[in-house]
Amino acid sequence: MDITLKLIRTLRLFTLSYTLPLIAYAQESLLFSSSITTANSRYINSQNMSDQKGLGFRMSIEKIQEWGFTIGLQSTQINMKPITGIQTQNQDNRLLSGFTRIPTTNLPGQWLLQFDAHQVTNNAHQSNNEVDAFSPQIIWTSYTHPLKISASHASSYYPNIATIHQTSIAIAYGFNDAKNWLEIRDYSIKNLTPINAVGRSSTQATDIKLTHILNSNIIWAPSSVTLGLERGNKIYAVDMTSQVVYNLPMLNDGGENITANRKLNFGFNRMEQKKESPMN
Repeated sequence: MDITLKLIRTLRLFTLSYTLPLIAYAQESLLFSSSITTANSRYINSQNMSDQKGLGFRMSIEKIQEWGFTIGLQSTQINMKPITGIQTQNQDNRLLSGFTRIPTTNLPGQWLLQFDAHQVTNNAHQSNNEVDAFSPQIIWTSYTHPLKISASHASSYYPNIATIHQTSIAIAYGFNDAKNWLEIRDYSIKNLTPINAVGRSSTQATDIKLTHILNSNIIWAPSSVTLGLERGNKIYAVDMTSQVVYNLPMLNDGGENITANRKLNFGFNRMEQKKESPMN
């Protein structure tokens, strides 16, 4: 099924599931938002993959400065190299995420405690085409500087494979009046089964992302654009920034990507919306 048609059908279901709760909580100070994301990536020195494109949709509701949750679907189409004998592979990533915010007392800032649950399916002809992943993350945001620091751990559960563990730390800094954000994130993936991971028992990688936040009133113009550079090795990775799982057992030595995000203008916000950064 075409990924655009699939997301349109899911959008109808998500819209219905959100409308009724919002009517009940209309008197609260809630921020209701949604967005569409498109992404294109190119892999370096991958034996199997050439490039990929993805389309995602998300809906979020937040009680301002207290708690919130997000549901989303990301559909990805991976273009394979001729050696595989397969033209494309498709992957769907369903996301349920919740978070709470806690102000810090010693430093002017706040903690964000976040928990993501993923369910991933793909059409690959192998045993690991249904995956569950759980990834708690803690983020500290400064009130006096455009600075964010985060740490996370992800556990991925594959059929007939030992649980894969991933740790990640990141720092993000904003400049140009917080219209631009630079994020550096380190990934360490361990407990890989070599026979299912191209002979690897662990991998290490670093992602660098530069995000520019746009203030455009043009219909369907992006709200933000992100350029990404990946170096190192990844396999069975959970992207903690985009909240997407890559569950195919295919190793790459990095790559480049570009992502555009568009916030949709429907829903409601009973308080003035604050300036946001790429990290929650």
